[in-house]
Amino acid sequence: MSINRLVWSMDANSKSETWFSPLSDSRGTKLSEFIKARNLFVINEDCGPTFCGSRGSSYIDVTAIGTDLLEDVSCWHLPTYDSLSDHKAIEFDIALNSDSPTKDGDNCIFNLKKTNWKLFMDHLNTCCLELMISLSPAKIQNLYMISQRS
Repeated sequence: MSINRLVWSMDANSKSETWFSPLSDSRGTKLSEFIKARNLFVINEDCGPTFCGSRGSSYIDVTAIGTDLLEDVSCWHLPTYDSLSDHKAIEFDIALNSDSPTKDGDNCIFNLKKTNWKLFMDHLNTCCLELMISLSPAKIQNLYMISQRS
């Protein structure tokens, strides 16, 4: 199976200058080498530490992507809302191509043409309310526009 369309977000518990940690450790060096050997790319931006706990802060959360997504993933950042964790929330945008193949035999995991967008939006709104996170009007409009493509 190809990993060219992989999006891999992780609590790596490792430090590397590759994801803007001021220092690298042996785990970070090994993970950086692993990522590079598989032709993946770290998309973290220098937004500050991704972990803030009682014993300090560090840059230990990593997002890596495959080569086919390099032009489709953007705007990696740490939003300002509370993540309800000692790890900060991480957001990034993925451009969805409405012309993506969905025929049997293709490497498509989801067939968006069969998606129940009303159920999706209802569930999304419920989850957001439960977490006291409000979606911006632009993000709601973007989800609505995606739902109208099918």
